[in-house]
Amino acid sequence: MTFSPITFNAGYMCVDAYAHVGIPRFGSVGQLIGNMDRHGIRKSASVLGPLVPDLGALYESVSRYPDRLRGFGIVFGATAGQRAELACIQLEAGALGIRMGAGEAAGNPEILRAIGERGRWLYVFDPYSDERVAGLLLEWLERYPGARLAAPHFLKAGFIADAIGGNRAELLRHPHFYAILSRHGEMESRKPYPHDDFRPWIEHLIDHMGWERIFWGSEYPVLYWRNETIASAISWIRALVPEITDDQLQGFLGGNAQRVLFDTPPPPVQQVKTPEWVSAQFEFDREVPFFHPGGISVPSALYRRLFDRYMEDVNGSGTAFGDYLLQLLKERLDMD
Repeated sequence: MTFSPITFNAGYMCVDAYAHVGIPRFGSVGQLIGNMDRHGIRKSASVLGPLVPDLGALYESVSRYPDRLRGFGIVFGATAGQRAELACIQLEAGALGIRMGAGEAAGNPEILRAIGERGRWLYVFDPYSDERVAGLLLEWLERYPGARLAAPHFLKAGFIADAIGGNRAELLRHPHFYAILSRHGEMESRKPYPHDDFRPWIEHLIDHMGWERIFWGSEYPVLYWRNETIASAISWIRALVPEITDDQLQGFLGGNAQRVLFDTPPPPVQQVKTPEWVSAQFEFDREVPFFHPGGISVPSALYRRLFDRYMEDVNGSGTAFGDYLLQLLKERLDMD
């Protein structure tokens, strides 16, 4: 892998629009802040990871770091009533928004109403895949003009623009819709870095949105599971789109997210109580997938030990997670 690292002492401001947090799978708030400090990331959206309703991490994000973090909750619960209850609790705690999949957006109208009435953010995974969902989200944006919609992981490989129109094209044009480009690596692409099969999709976005509504997101710490690094993820857009101007690059890396996520005051914060049913449904021991696609699954308890050591020992040096694990194996074999 080769790339030209972007250095922030040249004046670039980095704001991460999509970083995960939540124990046990996604790490603590302190680890997120440490990762930001080591890599020159000034501010981040602190998003609870899927199926990890760590309300303590959400509350710590918004109460302890209001100048650096904006908290986002998740949809969680076995019933529609539980999901709506927990979404409202997270919004009351100070979450700026809720993250959900396209199917969850279509299937939980009460959550959409709660977010819209509060003028908060909806982070929706892949709203572009379904014309009906795109239409529903357009209606939501028109019904709640104070609310905002963003799409994490909004990258597509091998895109053909001729087949797209209707609600999906209108969604891109809506002034309150934002694209978050994360998962810059081989999870979606089948081409080597910087993955030029993303280029037609980037051009499609620029044609419909311009650069002003497009954000950079790391998907910390999941990018480490794929053996990517923060440096390669930050430098990716300039490697893929070398004609990007300095102003466009600054907007993408941080200026756009700063303007719409951080230039307005955060929601009010209050400590909340986690419902008892959450713990019963929380799968604390889910395995963690390394080196996707086609890698290995690591038991949760072992992953936590490995991740904690990685963050303490080498994170910030540019060493990829896979290289670190190989070094641990070598040291153990040398001891034997």
